[in-house]
This record gives sequence, structure tokens and C-alpha cells, in this order.
Amino acid sequence: MVQPNKSIFIQDDLLGLGATRSSDNSSINIVVDGFTSNKTYDIADGLYATFTISSKKFAFGDGDITITSTSIVNGKPIAHGTFQGIFVDVITGDKMQITEGTF
Repeated sequence: MVQPNKSIFIQDDLLGLGATRSSDNSSINIVVDGFTSNKTYDIADGLYATFTISSKKFAFGDGDITITSTSIVNGKPIAHGTFQGIFVDVITGDKMQITEGTF
């Protein structure tokens, strides 16, 4: 199993998560605009996400992210939680569902 390169940032009321897997150049990026605490956020709360695989780009159509913990370790933000939802191909409208995403 190839482990993805991961990045996390927490700044003011933004929380950002990103991961890229070099083996197939797939990536996922999630931003919570309005991050206040560890809880569940849905699209209406200011959650944005994109997913790219095999040069196809998907946008978060519906879903949520649950932040279960956040901390700063050695000056770097750490976040843990889960996400699930429907991603929609921005060109064709095709849909892909992710049911058990974790970070």
C-alpha cells in the first residue's frame, strides 16, 4: 500500500486537509470554512472538498466531515476524523460516493 503525502493547516477559522498519492496522482482536499471546534460539519456549514483521480476532478456535492480531535505537535497541526459524501465530476456530472474516509 502506498501512503499518501499529507498536509493539514489550521488558521483562524479555517481547517484544511490534503493528501496526494503519487502512484496514481490522485488527491483529496477538504477545507472547513468556519471551523470552531471538533464536531460534524456539512456542506451548509461551509465545507468544501475536491477529489481528483486519473485527471478527473470531482467536487463535493453533498456530505459531511467529523473532526474528532485537533492538536499541535512540534509546531504542526494534527487533525483526526472521518468524512463521507457524494463527489460530482465537474464536467460530466458523474457521481462517486465515499462512505468511510478517515484522516
